[in-house]
Amino acid sequence: MPRPVSCLIKPASSRCNLNCTYCFYLEKQAIYPWSTNPTMSLDTFRLFLDQYARLCAPHLTFAWQGGEPTMMGLDWFQQVVEAQIRAGQHDNLLEQMVLGRASVCMLAPSCGYVVLEHNGDCYPCDFFVEREWKLGNIHETPLETMLEGERFRAFARMKPAHHPQCQSCEWFSLCYGECPRYRFIGNGAAEHQLSYFCPSYKRFFPHAHKRLRRTAETVARDAGLAGAPLQVPVGALH
Repeated sequence: MPRPVSCLIKPASSRCNLNCTYCFYLEKQAIYPWSTNPTMSLDTFRLFLDQYARLCAPHLTFAWQGGEPTMMGLDWFQQVVEAQIRAGQHDNLLEQMVLGRASVCMLAPSCGYVVLEHNGDCYPCDFFVEREWKLGNIHETPLETMLEGERFRAFARMKPAHHPQCQSCEWFSLCYGECPRYRFIGNGAAEHQLSYFCPSYKRFFPHAHKRLRRTAETVARDAGLAGAPLQVPVGALH
């Protein structure tokens, strides 16, 4: 595999007991109707975890979303946490600076992680849980086959299709053009477009980089990597 892949798990699909007006995932009930009470079984999670760990360990990153994942109940989560308790989490900007990579795709050179829906369906991004982007089902198709398949590769190719301004941006090595979803905003396309948040990043990185670098140096020292070169964007040298 070209890089570690993070996973985003949707144990209750889009089901939710709230009514947030900004939630984009509620519309996914058109694919997974609430009338069927979508609920992930522990067998489905364990099947996915077994394959995910074999492919990506030790770089395992879990995120839980919905809908509202806590609708699954405390007992359910106690059992799944026992299964993933050995997995470590990293702050991705610091990981990018210390190791030169980010396990979450928003800051990585290419995008695409694994969204696990309640029934085992997998997608490359929760912004793109759409029938045309379905990778397969973990009960029917091995995870490795999905991640090596053309659909996942095609999705990953969207992010490297940068806007010309990205190529000369002094902070490019910290965001790589950011999430393609935010390129769609106002543009209607992901390729060769600027992210909606590009102006914000250009204000944030100069403001925070020195403090982030000091923290990254501490993290590297504590990890026994003292003296290792950090990922330093051009802007940090000015």
